[in-house]
Amino acid sequence: MAETGSATEEDWLGEAPALTEADCDNVVDADVVVIGSAVAGSLSAFGALENGAKVVMLERNKISTTVATRVPS
Repeated sequence: MAETGSATEEDWLGEAPALTEADCDNVVDADVVVIGSAVAGSLSAFGALENGAKVVMLERNKISTTVATRVPS
């Protein structure tokens, strides 16, 4: 990653995709994109939201597989 904290063309593994907004069904403005809504992704998204970031979470499954369990004491 570039020293400035932002991605550059050199950061891509191979050639960067040639996409435009016209190639997309939906364009969303976000500060943070979280891939996966399991426990780590959900906690990451929550932490970013708590700190004022606009967050988008992407999940490949239609229903999240995150499961919370309570162990009886």
